Amino acid sequence: MNSGFRAARLFGIDIYIDWSWLLIFLLVTWNLAAAVFPNVHPNWSPVLNLALAVAASLLFFGSVLAHELAHSIVAKWRGLPVRSITLFIFGGVSNIEREPASPSTEFLMAIVGPLTSVVLGALAGRRPGRQLAGDEHKCHPDIGRPGPGGYAAAVAGPGEYCAGRF
Repeated sequence: MNSGFRAARLFGIDIYIDWSWLLIFLLVTWNLAAAVFPNVHPNWSPVLNLALAVAASLLFFGSVLAHELAHSIVAKWRGLPVRSITLFIFGGVSNIEREPASPSTEFLMAIVGPLTSVVLGALAGRRPGRQLAGDEHKCHPDIGRPGPGGYAAAVAGPGEYCAGRF
């Protein structure tokens, strides 16, 4: 039983979004748009801040989905039926119909989610779009900071890395 709505079907697995997820998505987006981005880049317009906040939130929650998909794909690979994945306020949960038959299957299913999160966090933490310059940083405060797209990815990175450690 799902209390949200069906958002997609990936790899034969129904993806649901619980209504509580919308609340946390809005709170994260609002925090980034109203507090984080304006403080780090005061010269960015409110529209750019909002657009990047939405993008960063989608990247972050997309990485939560990737984490859960990793668990579910390994479960399917090892012969376990997977009904659905539900994203909700505290993250996500895979609805795997039965327990794994062996400790090795359970270990693989358990470890692949955090490994996916660590890899995604490391990739996002590389800060794509970063501008590098010599001594120009003394003249312009944005030199050496990532551009808007890179910044949205960089915001999602550390959170996903920490989720992988969890």
